[in-house]
Amino acid sequence: MKRILLYLKAVMDFRWFRWVGSWLLSVGFAAHLFAQTTAHLVSGTVSDPQGFAVPGARVRLLGANRVLLHEVTTDETGRFALGGLGSGRYELRIEASGFSTFQRVLDVPQDTAGALAIQLQLTPVELEVTVTGRHGAPEEVLIEPATVRIRDLRQLAVREPAHLPRMFSEEAGILPQETTPGQGSPILRGQGAQTVLYLIDGLRYNNSIYRSGNTQYLGWVPASSAEAVEVFLGPASAQYGSDALGGAINVMTVPLPPWTRRGVRGSAEAETQFASADLTGGASLRLGVAGPRWSALQIGSFRRHQGLRAGGGKDSHNVLRRFFALSPVQVRQILGHRMVDTDYAQSSWSSKFGVQLDTQQYLTFAWIQSEQFGIRRYDRLLGGEGRLLHNFGPQRLGFGYVRYQRLDAGALRSLEATFAINRQTDGQTTQARLTSARENEISRVTAFGYRLSTAWAPIARHAITAGGEFYDEFVDGRAFSRAPGGVPEPIRPRFPNGTRYQSLGLYLSDDWEALPQRLFFEVGTRFSYFRYRSFAAKNVFLDGRPTVPDATETFTDLTFNAGLSYRLRPGLVLFGRTARGFRAPTVFDLGEQGITGGGFEVSPGEAVRLGAEVGDSASREARSTGQSWRPLAPEVLWSFEGGLRWRWERVSGDVTLFDSEFFDAIQRRVLIVPVNVVGQTVGGEPILAQDREGRIFVAADSRPVVSRANIGRVRIWGVESTLRLNWTRQWSSSLRHSAHRGRELDTGNFARRMAPDFFFASLRWVDARGRFWLETFTEVSGPQTRLNPAELDDPRIGARRTATQITDFFHNGAQRLGLIRDGLLIVTGETLAQVLDRVLGPAHEPTPLFTRTEGYATLNFRGGLRLGESSELSFALLNLTDANYRRHGSGVDAPGINFALSYRLRLLR
Repeated sequence: MKRILLYLKAVMDFRWFRWVGSWLLSVGFAAHLFAQTTAHLVSGTVSDPQGFAVPGARVRLLGANRVLLHEVTTDETGRFALGGLGSGRYELRIEASGFSTFQRVLDVPQDTAGALAIQLQLTPVELEVTVTGRHGAPEEVLIEPATVRIRDLRQLAVREPAHLPRMFSEEAGILPQETTPGQGSPILRGQGAQTVLYLIDGLRYNNSIYRSGNTQYLGWVPASSAEAVEVFLGPASAQYGSDALGGAINVMTVPLPPWTRRGVRGSAEAETQFASADLTGGASLRLGVAGPRWSALQIGSFRRHQGLRAGGGKDSHNVLRRFFALSPVQVRQILGHRMVDTDYAQSSWSSKFGVQLDTQQYLTFAWIQSEQFGIRRYDRLLGGEGRLLHNFGPQRLGFGYVRYQRLDAGALRSLEATFAINRQTDGQTTQARLTSARENEISRVTAFGYRLSTAWAPIARHAITAGGEFYDEFVDGRAFSRAPGGVPEPIRPRFPNGTRYQSLGLYLSDDWEALPQRLFFEVGTRFSYFRYRSFAAKNVFLDGRPTVPDATETFTDLTFNAGLSYRLRPGLVLFGRTARGFRAPTVFDLGEQGITGGGFEVSPGEAVRLGAEVGDSASREARSTGQSWRPLAPEVLWSFEGGLRWRWERVSGDVTLFDSEFFDAIQRRVLIVPVNVVGQTVGGEPILAQDREGRIFVAADSRPVVSRANIGRVRIWGVESTLRLNWTRQWSSSLRHSAHRGRELDTGNFARRMAPDFFFASLRWVDARGRFWLETFTEVSGPQTRLNPAELDDPRIGARRTATQITDFFHNGAQRLGLIRDGLLIVTGETLAQVLDRVLGPAHEPTPLFTRTEGYATLNFRGGLRLGESSELSFALLNLTDANYRRHGSGVDAPGINFALSYRLRLLR
């Protein structure tokens, strides 16, 4: 708590923080000037599948970004009424114990002409209202000209109760990648990490140091703080800006308790979880309190995971199998049946406070604090490379916002202003072997965000959304190295200390109902501006030499999306969309200037000034591609998709075809200078030498000078489909399928991070009263044989091994494990030379452990039991055949046979 208070005090010390307060107040004052509210009424009845009234059903009305506006319960005849509504779009949500959630978009005043007749279902239904495609405004998924997957946490928690990234494992078009337990990086249509944008309540969660490889940051968001997750597949840059090439994942937090008409009302809910595969134990507690014009919510959670047991107790990519080709039985005898270094813990708390200024104005304060403990990168340790140490810590998130919302603001349907703080601290400690130096690095990014958005309908059947956002990021980087027996000495951090990264976006979109209830058009555009700055004075070695130059880079981009949907008949919609996504160069791309792990790196502007050509790699042997260097530009993805959706009483689903091309990937390459430049300077350093190929060298590093360049082109295409069948009122099935393909067009290689073919099928039964349900399901993944050369090298996939790597592990890691005695591998009695011959062959050629990711099929059961109005039990028996398998790209095998149990108790209502 003391650390939080000090941080808030530091924020208050910024002079522009006072401007934020005045800005929010001025927005509220302007809304008052426009306010001319006309009250409308929404009423209706709620019944069960047999037509009987459902009393006590919870009826909620939500506005933009799912702010809770009204909540009532149905009377003994199933009736409800919601009054005092202004013009605009709202989400109507109805929940009753034993029934599936009902959702609908209400367009007021059009939908207030008569009473609504709503029938709840026993069998699960897909959520039908998205807020991700419209900057928080509710929209029907059926007519959305894009692919959106929406799942509330109750649906996701029966898959995986605690770990948010792993909850996507049953979705078509999404590959949940895990380098190590506790971390996750969902891959959307072949795009991941930097090219997928994460959002919390519609606000940017990504920052400028996210790397190009798979990341861990979505795993920091506590599942206990989420109510639902929306995944937008395909470019969303016109809506949300940079990084959203593959799509966007919007985590929507738990809403505030409803206001009371009189007095104060409290609520409480507790949940406990257990899973046998990694002996998970966890609990969360949710407390709510509300008065007539205010409400508050507090959530706390903690969970502990022990060592993971994979299928059959095996570890397919273990270092002993990779370098020594030991059998799974031999590995298990040495290391046990659980994966060493896969245990971790996570704690979190979140707070929310809301004030109803009047019937149309709302102010919300929110904060999430989360931290992981004991996380280690398994594929760098016994999971593949055999290094001594690779610990992540601290792994800490602090995210919060203040949001003002005005509904029906006169000529405007809505007005919203938000100030956000996003602070992420990412640290790690690494050491290859006992004789190596131990390096410790901490990167902290503090981002301040400002967003203003509005919606209005100036012309009949047009809905305009417009706004702007500004994010200001400050990067703190520290790194130290300590040789064995020595003292810590500062070294250059990966991301320069004091770096500042700013981004500005202005967007405009129009939804046009060209033919009433039949033809819908969507078009949007965004202008973006970015500025990067690094400072030499903030990055100095002990000898006084700066490791980073003073540098400033700016970028701009203009992007768009356009789509249409056509209702062929009630419940059947044809849709199509084209969009351009982009990712601007970030601190990750630009911050590695000066002395870096890849050599002496300079800005792309320096390469242009020298007239350099782009090398074909970043290695010492790089040769010219013949392509002249040009100023760095954003990465770009063009996407085209189309398909059909259907929503009928017993059958619903969709099929989508997409084709996208990824241009101008940013990569590190060697400068090849065709003319003699010895004696000139580059990056502030004199050029001392130049070889015959044109590679240039400076005194700071023996390797050729490198920079970043836009190079490469990838095409990705595929098909995705879902189908839900309600056989009867109690029996239902779900089917999901996806098949993706990709190629690097300039090299002919297969594209990286491509998901294998995927199929999911389930059969579900619910008892007639909705108190008990059972489901059996299977996940089937085809083999992935279309591997990129870089994936064959990756210890998580192909796990290529060389004679040098085997020799190093024989003399270090294996010695540490007590596997070597008198120069012999005890398990087999072999010398190092004999091990090399057996694993690599007489020529000792580098060889991958695997040339494909094997397919798999699992058999699973799960169910739930409502013990009363206040308690619920969920259980699952997963991977009943104890199959050993690994999701493509992950660094750990999937859990083996696993019994999971979750119990939820509502203490107060």
